[in-house]
Amino acid sequence: MVGGHRQKEGIDFNETFAPVIKHTSIRILLGLATVLNWEVHQMDFVTAFLNGCIEENIYMKQPVGYEDGTERVCKLNKSLYGLKQAPRQWNIELDSSMKRLGFQRIQADHSVYKRRNLIVAVYVDDCILASKSLEEIEEFKLEVQKMYKVKDLGELKIIVGMQWKRNRKEKTSILYQEKYTSEILERFGMTECKLASTPAVKLITSTENFKDIDLYQQAVGCLIYLNTCTRPDISLAVSLVARKMSNPSMDD
Repeated sequence: MVGGHRQKEGIDFNETFAPVIKHTSIRILLGLATVLNWEVHQMDFVTAFLNGCIEENIYMKQPVGYEDGTERVCKLNKSLYGLKQAPRQWNIELDSSMKRLGFQRIQADHSVYKRRNLIVAVYVDDCILASKSLEEIEEFKLEVQKMYKVKDLGELKIIVGMQWKRNRKEKTSILYQEKYTSEILERFGMTECKLASTPAVKLITSTENFKDIDLYQQAVGCLIYLNTCTRPDISLAVSLVARKMSNPSMDD
């Protein structure tokens, strides 16, 4: 890993933004696949960031174990994990490859591509492949395997922390985060907490500060992700505790 914290903007990097698929797009895509009975598969790009090309002149010390006994440094031609522009350079590389394969990028979401009856949705190094034709999915897998090292994960089960379960006979499916939720409860010592079907909290007026602000922010951050992905029912409770991120009280 490279020490990206040492990079200077305008010298070692410029743009760093890289788009990822919106959660709304994931829900729409899986909803269409459910109703239309499409095939949905998943692929993972192995060490994806190493495929991106570097536009700036970046040098680094010789890696540990590969020193040649001199004071010479290495000039990077390809991206490495840890560089601030690594995600962007990978996205540029992938976008170029998708266009060469005949895909069109959907303007509503620049991480979603379409070719004939195949839709490919990208989240950094994860891909959702959806099509009414299994042959088109398998054709795309073979094309990509010629360019990159990828892992074929078969039918979709987990994507960005969300689990997907479908009943093809009844044309129903569900996105849920049982595993992620259990991990949150265990991480913050809430595995024995009481259940509430409609969680809500009152506005707090306590003046006793909660000292571990970092812990509080971590907990609220986890809840925000849960709320964004699959649990809109906790939106009110999450929005209220999120208001006190910088100065939570003991009651919060």
